Amino acid sequence: HYIFQRLDKYFDLYSEFNDVAKTKCATLFNFCNYLRLNNRFDEVSNYIYDVLELAKKCHHTLIILEAKYCICEVEWLKNNDSSINNKVSSLISAIRLAEFNLVADDLLQDWKNLTGVTLNC
Repeated sequence: HYIFQRLDKYFDLYSEFNDVAKTKCATLFNFCNYLRLNNRFDEVSNYIYDVLELAKKCHHTLIILEAKYCICEVEWLKNNDSSINNKVSSLISAIRLAEFNLVADDLLQDWKNLTGVTLNC
């Protein structure tokens, strides 16, 4: 967390350069993935909405879809709502449609590990 705060100062300082927004988006997304994979979902929820907005501004479709998936994980942990399965299934199908099959397979396995639900997408 501390390291990202320090990096964020430099992202702001050099924000006029085109690739800085993409780098900030990727860095924050990777940090969220680190937190998520270490079951630190409370901390993920502090950042993932920022990742989603940055990814939309950068038109980074894969990160948009993965951020929405991550939001589904956070929502499921808060509510344990089975209707989220449909949303996750749609997101993973979209990732497959974009031909990121390894990412889709990883997310399917992550969802099964988190919820115990096997999705068919």
